[in-house]
Amino acid sequence: MRFAIASCAILSLTACAAPPQAFSFADTPLADRWLAVIEEGDWDGMAALLDEHAIYDDPTMAYFGEGPVHLEGREDIVEFWRESDEVSGTEYLRYDRLRCFTADNVIVINAHLNIEVEGEFWNINRAMIPLNSAQTTILTTKDGLIIHVTDYFDYADAIKQVDAHRDRYGELPKSQQASE
Repeated sequence: MRFAIASCAILSLTACAAPPQAFSFADTPLADRWLAVIEEGDWDGMAALLDEHAIYDDPTMAYFGEGPVHLEGREDIVEFWRESDEVSGTEYLRYDRLRCFTADNVIVINAHLNIEVEGEFWNINRAMIPLNSAQTTILTTKDGLIIHVTDYFDYADAIKQVDAHRDRYGELPKSQQASE
């Protein structure tokens, strides 16, 4: 009951309160272009959106035990995305944009990521496997360019999906497994 009352109160406040002037749910072409270059694997297009000294962070990558990702510079960011795409054997990548809003020079994107990657990358005996993940991306901009990207992915859920695919299709035969 308290949850229902609190929810109604929050809905009432958000419906009536005027957002700050710098806050907008309006179209965010830069966010759309950022997601599009990733979907299309357009690495030159990505470079054109990034400031020369841009920073990329993915603190959630620490889930894999290698620590968070922190990159500095346009070239390193583009190379990271290019290599990630190639190594994983990504064949399909699309974002379902759930919500995007801006506050001053910050763009927040909430999306659902849908990809298909080679099963071999995850040691699964299937050519391709689908994976889906919740994602939040924060873009900080200056003079029309992206100066900082921070990604947050739900890797824990993605790993559950990998495990389910492995249970369903089995592991690759030892002779086909990549050596470490």
